[in-house]
Amino acid sequence: MKSSMWVTPFQKNALSAAVCLGLVAMVPAAQATILTASATVEMQSYGPLTDTETDPSSVSVDVYSNGADSTGYAYSAAWGNESGDMFSRASGDGFFSAEGHIQQVVEFTNNSGTAQNYFFDFTINSGSLWAQNYATLGTGEYVQAGNAVAIKLNGVDIFTSEATLLNDESGLSLSTSGVALGSYVAGSSNYGWGNYTGTLDLGIFNAGDSFLLEYDIFTFADSNAATLSNCEEGYGGLSDGNGGDEEMLCWFTSYGSSRFGDPNGINGMPITNNTVTSTLAQVPEPALLFLLGGGVAGLAFARRNRARKG
Repeated sequence: MKSSMWVTPFQKNALSAAVCLGLVAMVPAAQATILTASATVEMQSYGPLTDTETDPSSVSVDVYSNGADSTGYAYSAAWGNESGDMFSRASGDGFFSAEGHIQQVVEFTNNSGTAQNYFFDFTINSGSLWAQNYATLGTGEYVQAGNAVAIKLNGVDIFTSEATLLNDESGLSLSTSGVALGSYVAGSSNYGWGNYTGTLDLGIFNAGDSFLLEYDIFTFADSNAATLSNCEEGYGGLSDGNGGDEEMLCWFTSYGSSRFGDPNGINGMPITNNTVTSTLAQVPEPALLFLLGGGVAGLAFARRNRARKG
């Protein structure tokens, strides 16, 4: 199998243009799809609350988890379906931890009878990270949000994008690795990106070969700063401890959020025949090379004979 490589959409289009020279675009066969999702939140007063779901038939998964106590609130969710929608979110206020995770694994088999070069076209929808705090953070206090996204071929990363937005006593900072999806303004409590489109060359697979294509999205947000502010009289909410029907409504100064969704395109394109395509691989068989070589040699011999007779 040819090693995987990243190609730009322009390069991929140039490769596809070779179809006009005798290559025929093929539609690969998706054999099996598995969706797995999990959502976890953890508060200061109790341990992790996790909701998980796996669907080996790829129909749908939809999970969420939320929690609250006197120090904060947290929410996480992840969902996906056979139409290609995939989304992960983690957010909260105050002292909290939240994580969302969605994974889609698809098995493909080359049933064309000939070697094929496979490509994966994908579009990442807009998303964002927030790490806000409206008060002065003390030593060791922080609020952060981030994501880690990977596309894997047979368990090996062929595309990655990771980002963490941190707000602590030193200020705001963004760290990234892999493909950067957006641009960051120094000192901003928000990092966002628009639609991102790419093409991955998955390599050449012989007739009968199978491969696994995996899309993995992880989002997280957490904070240990539980300062309250902006208190005013109202009903419900967080009490100031005075009792009675009318209580003080107070809001936590810290807020973290990570949102990452619909990686296969705005229109919900699944990782199946809509987004994975192939073309006939230009890999001449040894026997064909021998025949071609013999033919060229024969033509040269005949030309020499004609020259001698002339």
